Amino acid sequence: MSKTIKTIKCPQCGSTRVDQIREDHYRCRSCSTEFWLDSDDITIHHRHEYPGGTGPALEEDFLKKYKKHVYLVTGVFLFFVFVFPFISGLLQRPSIKSPIERALSADEDQEQYFWSWEEVTAFLDRKGQPVIMGIGTRRMSRRRDGREQETRLAVTVSPETKKLLRVQELTDLKSLEEATLQELSDGRIYLIINNRKIYEVNRGNYELREIVPQTEFPEVKELAKGISQIEFNHSDPDGLDLMTSLGKKYIFYPVLKKIYTENELWNAYEVMPPNPQVYTAFQFSTISISEYTEELIQLVKYQYRWQVGYPKNKPSFQWQKDYGGSGIFTDRDPYRKVFITDWSKQRSRLVSYKDFTPEAYYFSPEVLHYDDNQVFITYRPTVDKDAPRIYQCLDARTAEVKWTHQEDSDKEHFFPYDVTLPYGGGYILVGYNLCMKFSKTGTVAYVQETRSLLESAEVKQRK
Repeated sequence: MSKTIKTIKCPQCGSTRVDQIREDHYRCRSCSTEFWLDSDDITIHHRHEYPGGTGPALEEDFLKKYKKHVYLVTGVFLFFVFVFPFISGLLQRPSIKSPIERALSADEDQEQYFWSWEEVTAFLDRKGQPVIMGIGTRRMSRRRDGREQETRLAVTVSPETKKLLRVQELTDLKSLEEATLQELSDGRIYLIINNRKIYEVNRGNYELREIVPQTEFPEVKELAKGISQIEFNHSDPDGLDLMTSLGKKYIFYPVLKKIYTENELWNAYEVMPPNPQVYTAFQFSTISISEYTEELIQLVKYQYRWQVGYPKNKPSFQWQKDYGGSGIFTDRDPYRKVFITDWSKQRSRLVSYKDFTPEAYYFSPEVLHYDDNQVFITYRPTVDKDAPRIYQCLDARTAEVKWTHQEDSDKEHFFPYDVTLPYGGGYILVGYNLCMKFSKTGTVAYVQETRSLLESAEVKQRK
């Protein structure tokens, strides 16, 4: 039978680019499929050859008949080859963590620390080096197991080297609500915590030693039953205001090992100590709220008699009306305009005084430190509260200005320093937030965040 084929197309891809390889047999140039023709010119059979080799042939009738089954088997095969491994990987994903997941996981495993500081202060140690001491509570929490723990600590660091000097756990404290440190006139450093416990600070090794008053001072009979409350006297750094366990109030002077009632102390200010010496001090005057308000603040240099450890009362320098006694007076009563009253002179045991810098103007001033050589002060040059603060060092004998430093006008103006330490001819100012050092020429050597210094040093030691 004769065969007539007008156009031969590849049954796989439809291409007409075919080659005859033998009678009635052809190969597609595009997809390499081999096919042949039936003698009745009805059916075209084909075989597909895969690149690089020849695969199994499937008849077109078989594909049409079992098309759904083929698709199902093919789908199951593709699922297990490609989809199942992906899903399995998702189910096992905790073993492969992103950087964020790894960081969060690490935080869960690690201990997190939070600080609250009740006292940040400073002093010179036995070698004359400045140290900063912080009294605070460290709270530890662990995210994974929810464990929390509080520890009361005394942390001591060097502002010069930023090194940790000592960490002491205050195991006898159940809580930490208040802490105050003060240096007595004989060089002792006392720390009062929660208005209940008193400690002495060792300048050599920075250790805190608790003082039990009835044991430390057995000669003071009023302390025999113990104390229920204690705090530093606000006007005299050598005095301690306390209440005994029996409810009696006293002012205790540890250097003297002597105790006073309020009336006894009031009278003691007017009594000359047995072996007094003449001391020199510097103090700014104040302005009365009702009398001579136009007068200027003065930096006063004065001399007074005193003996170390004994009660001391500062003179009150203020322009005021002196009526010659106590009582109720009017402007019709005779009076004198005075800078200090005779009564204040007597109680402060004043010897002499003078305006140290008569040509200067001071607003919001404070004497930060003084000794026999120089006086360190701070003030604002105008009444404007936004005026940059001035730091100034004066010769203690001649009032000559050694150097002056003005705050950066772009920064917030506040006075955050509680303690001033003389060091290296300059000064180190320490407050709750900041620590600043002036060189002997008045340049700022550094400004540090005090609490960050304490916390970073402690963390390094802990690790």
